[in-house]
Amino acid sequence: MMQRPKKRSLTLNGHRTSVSLEDEFWLEFLRIAQEQGKAINALAVEIDHARGVEI
Repeated sequence: MMQRPKKRSLTLNGHRTSVSLEDEFWLEFLRIAQEQGKAINALAVEIDHARGVEI
């Protein structure tokens, strides 16, 4: 049985928001941030800007 996504809080450009991700995706997100030497919020902002979406 698949796990339901968990809500996790992030701060993007000074605004609190939440994302719902399964554990595997969240852990990979954390791994990528660590590998790039970035905070999880900084990586989320970078992804958000690359998509052309601004809060």
